[in-house]
Amino acid sequence: MRWKVLDDVEAKASWDAWACQMPFASPFQSYAKGQVLRQVGTEPYFCACFDADGVVRAMALCTVKVRLWKAAIFACAGGPIGDPSLWAGLRQALAEAAGVSLVYLRVRNDSPDCAMMASALARTGWRPAPLATGTSRTIMLDLSRPLDRIKADLDSKWRYDLKAATSQKLVLQTNAGLDPKALNAIFSEMVATKQFASTTDEAKIRALVENRGANILLVSAADAGGNIHAFMVALVLGDQAVNFIAATSPEGRKSRAAFAIYWHAIEALQGLGVRDFDLGGIDPEGNPGVYRFKSRTGGVERKMVGEFEIANWAPLHGLVSAAASARQMKFRLAKALKPPASVRDQPLPARWGAVARQLFKVGGLRWLVPVVSAAILIWAVD
Repeated sequence: MRWKVLDDVEAKASWDAWACQMPFASPFQSYAKGQVLRQVGTEPYFCACFDADGVVRAMALCTVKVRLWKAAIFACAGGPIGDPSLWAGLRQALAEAAGVSLVYLRVRNDSPDCAMMASALARTGWRPAPLATGTSRTIMLDLSRPLDRIKADLDSKWRYDLKAATSQKLVLQTNAGLDPKALNAIFSEMVATKQFASTTDEAKIRALVENRGANILLVSAADAGGNIHAFMVALVLGDQAVNFIAATSPEGRKSRAAFAIYWHAIEALQGLGVRDFDLGGIDPEGNPGVYRFKSRTGGVERKMVGEFEIANWAPLHGLVSAAASARQMKFRLAKALKPPASVRDQPLPARWGAVARQLFKVGGLRWLVPVVSAAILIWAVD
């Protein structure tokens, strides 16, 4: 068995055809996703493992997250795919392709959670990531059923909201040439309102719009004046699809546009031959509204294998975990320091009190330990 990093010409010719045949195939591992990454300045590494007969046995679309001298941190979203016993060989292939000697690789595998998969990974040097960067739970919707059956299985509240959205006479479009700046404004407003971490920006949305097609489906809803109320981007690979990003404007929340675009996406994806639609990660505790929206579609909750890591130098595990912890704490503190909307118009003492309560919830007083320690160190040095 040998791993090879394909050039773009080789990948364009065969990547998706091979990937569709792989066990644990994920739309995050498509050639189109690689082109989106390339457009936003992230070099995709199309890695394929061939047996002695030249048959592909495993694949992985990887990217470099951080590179410093002879060390590099790689990521692989949605994969690898194919034979898990071969995935550990990615370290050497990536090291050679990137011209580095130290490699850390974190993968987020989207296949169904099972002890057999975890055991197979552990036997070849992988270990669960100590601090996950996202959720490993999702809702899967079976699109192999007739549309009337899918609609009948919707929760009654979901059907009611879909009917209400339909009465708004929204203009629904698939793969229209929309303005990325306008879509980013909607997405940014949603992130600010819900206060969650996101790496999606205008450049990424522009890349998705410009690469839309059979493998990147862009669905939108607008009013008669052309104002976008909601949009969704789904990634497609063979008979699999996943909700990649979605956002609704304040006007769209009033018109229930999210229900309209999800149903329109279901119709469009079914027309493309998609059988399994991953509605995207769920967090019932942290984001109950989105959880209710997705769970009421009649889909089935699935726990995925989740995030695993491997490195060819043991200290890299600790270094990456520390960086991930710092990044998470930075976001949580930034969120806690922002007064909640309910007290923003109240006197300053009330706002300070609300912020103090939020800071305490970040993790008791544990977060004060590194801050106080750093302050003492600085004072002692001075």
